[in-house]
Amino acid sequence: MFNSQFSWSSIPDVTKNLLIINGLVFAATNLLQFQIDGMTLFEYLIFYPPWYPQFKPLQILTHMFHHSGLFHFVFNMWGLFIVGPTVEHALGSKRFLILYIVAGLGSLLLHVGAPTLVNLLGGSTGAGPVLGASGALFGILAAFGRIAPRAQMRLLFPPVTFRAETLIKFLFGSELALGLLRHVGGIDFIPFAHFAHLGGLVAGLALMYFWQRR
Repeated sequence: MFNSQFSWSSIPDVTKNLLIINGLVFAATNLLQFQIDGMTLFEYLIFYPPWYPQFKPLQILTHMFHHSGLFHFVFNMWGLFIVGPTVEHALGSKRFLILYIVAGLGSLLLHVGAPTLVNLLGGSTGAGPVLGASGALFGILAAFGRIAPRAQMRLLFPPVTFRAETLIKFLFGSELALGLLRHVGGIDFIPFAHFAHLGGLVAGLALMYFWQRR
C-alpha cells in the first residue's frame, strides 16, 4: 500500500506475529477441508451477525485474522508490514496489540450498528457477514496519522502521495460517504464493508486520543 524501507528482520515482535497468524489462518482456510457444525473452516471463521444461524461468538475475534482471497490477504498484510513497525515502535508492543484488537472490534461494532440504525430510521441493506484485517489496519493507519501526521504516504492505487494526516481525513470522508451510499441509497460502487473500515479508523483515533491525553 505504501513505500517502505523495512525488512523482515527489522519487524518488531507483535507485527511479525500478526503477519504470521494471518498467514496461517489464510493457509488453513484455503487448504483444510473439514467441517465444523456443517460449515467449512473458511465459513466458520467469518463473522456472521447474531441474527444469522451461522453466528458463533468466536467469530468476533477470528474474523479479523481471516481473508476472502489472495488479493484481500496480500493488500492487508502489505499495509500491516509497511505501517505496523513504525506504530509498534512508537506505542510499544502491548499497546500495539491492544490497538489491533480494539480497532478490529470497533470495526465490527460499526459494521453491525450503523446499518441497523439506518434501518430503524427508514431503510437499509442491513449488515451482512464480514471478514478481514482491514478494520484493524485502518485503526493502525489512524494511529500512524497521529504519531507522524506529516509523514509522506504513497498509495499504489491511485499512485498519489498524501501527508498521513490528510490521508486519514480522506479515508474517513470516503468510507463514510460510500457506507451511506450503500446502506441508504442502495448504491454500491466498491463492494467493501465501508462502515467496518470507518469503525476501525474511529476506534484507532479514539484510542490514540485517550493514550495521548494520558
